[in-house]
Amino acid sequence: MHEPITRERLVEVLELDLSETMTGQDAGVGTLQGLLFALAEKVWIEEEGFGGKRPFGNSGWQHEVYAAIATKGWCAVEDESAEEKWPASTTWVDQNLIIPAMRLAFLTPVGKRERKIAKLKAERDELRWMREGLEK
Repeated sequence: MHEPITRERLVEVLELDLSETMTGQDAGVGTLQGLLFALAEKVWIEEEGFGGKRPFGNSGWQHEVYAAIATKGWCAVEDESAEEKWPASTTWVDQNLIIPAMRLAFLTPVGKRERKIAKLKAERDELRWMREGLEK
């Protein structure tokens, strides 16, 4: 039912724009990768005082991420006709998109990750250029 989760998709997940969906939160993040870093930073600084329910002032911050992923079409949704999309399974999203994206963001050696992302972007741009040339 789901397409295979590729490294390229995980990069897209990390680059997911949350600037509009994370309204009302004090995270000040633009992307999912920025949100994950902000969470890790808060845990590190606040230690045992960290409050996972409202780390950025309001609860519901995970819901905004799930909704953004569902809207992108990266997972099955509960109701295709609904104006606001919601994942059919947040567990599937966690296990197949969020956690693997976290591993990519945090466990890929620094430098190597940037080279891979740059290579993927260059390949994407080259494919886009080739596609545009074929369409003319």
